[in-house]
Amino acid sequence: ALPLLQLDFGTGLHVVLPTTALSALIGAARQGIYLRNALVLERLVAVKLAMFELSSVVTPLAVTEVYPLNAIAPTELAVLAASVYHELGFALGDVLDHYVRTQAAEIVSCDRHHVVLGGGIEAEIRGAEIWIGSEAWLVERGIHAAAFRQRYPDLFQHPVTSSRDQRHEFEREFERLLFVVRDRELLGAVGYRVQLCPTATEAIATLHAAGITPYLIGDDRAQVIEAIAQALQIAPAQTIAAATPTRRLQVLETLSEHHTRDAELLWVSRDREFEIPKDQAGLFAEIGTTFDVSLADPRIDLVAIDGDLRDLPHAITLARQASTMTALNAVTVMLPNLSVVLTGMLLGFDPVLAVLVNQCAVLLAEFNGLQLRRGRSKSHRWPLTDHGGIDPDATLSDRDLEALFTERRIDPSPSSPPTQSQRPSPGSTDFPQNPQNLAIS
Repeated sequence: ALPLLQLDFGTGLHVVLPTTALSALIGAARQGIYLRNALVLERLVAVKLAMFELSSVVTPLAVTEVYPLNAIAPTELAVLAASVYHELGFALGDVLDHYVRTQAAEIVSCDRHHVVLGGGIEAEIRGAEIWIGSEAWLVERGIHAAAFRQRYPDLFQHPVTSSRDQRHEFEREFERLLFVVRDRELLGAVGYRVQLCPTATEAIATLHAAGITPYLIGDDRAQVIEAIAQALQIAPAQTIAAATPTRRLQVLETLSEHHTRDAELLWVSRDREFEIPKDQAGLFAEIGTTFDVSLADPRIDLVAIDGDLRDLPHAITLARQASTMTALNAVTVMLPNLSVVLTGMLLGFDPVLAVLVNQCAVLLAEFNGLQLRRGRSKSHRWPLTDHGGIDPDATLSDRDLEALFTERRIDPSPSSPPTQSQRPSPGSTDFPQNPQNLAIS
């Protein structure tokens, strides 16, 4: 008589595949990389283009000089800029505060603040309306800097202020401009030095090697954007300068038209540069500094908690490893079961031994998937509290790591679940290689 054999790889797959994904998420968390869910892990495998915001690859160092346009004193101009940025939590605010203190001046309190993502800051000081931001953002609001360009022409020709060692590109420094407007009158600009993040060059080189095309987008003048791109080994054709929030959305929409499941876009920023549309395709990554806010925002898919740009290619590598291991575990579960049935049909097979083979295959695949839980040797002290906030005395345990991926930990308002991005219809898998072809006016 033909013995009854168990063909049961469906149950095994239901156990093994989620374990592999969860192990990858926990392994990423142990390495300072927060991934929102397993879908993000799957989509990271298909990333073909990485769009870096300028703020994600540079760090402000110090004020170089104040450039007044009219009769305003340089110190007063710097005080206005520092007062607007004061207590907003931006790194540039600390730089401006330090400069004002060295000038023996005092910060003035602001009556109100409004941060325009990717553009600038609107404020009110002593009844006067103050705008602080880039030239591109001010031009969009009808404030033109032609007189400033005419008075300081050298600022728009020599963006590199120093290069201590040509062998170390990250030591290059560049001068950016922060324009100040009072009651719709351009008062001048504050020049400040920025430096490439120490890990930026290595991270972008790793993405190049992984077959991912990096872009650089920013609201600064073209000379600065191109000089920074050159230091990062990004081609000039892959840079976008003078990008206001409106222009960023245009770029994102254009790239989304080329978006498919096999060609994902990864948008990288440090301080959110524009309001991300809820239905926009693509993955969005945040580099450090905004851990709490990013976890609560369902539109942020990846957070490099340590502020290390190398975590981006590492997350993509981990996602690819998880994809490969998922396929391997599926074969590990299915192949022995199919072999048992075929063997039983031809030669006869003990049903008890068949069950044993099935369960052993599942256990082997399960242990194989758990390998992704391993993290780097360095220990991360993570600030978790019941509401997802910061506790400097807390250290993550395995239980906390698993709880990190529950809605209770990451979203202070569980009643509003994250919305899933709408994908456009599949089309070409190739992104445009020249931002000039993005149909941006």
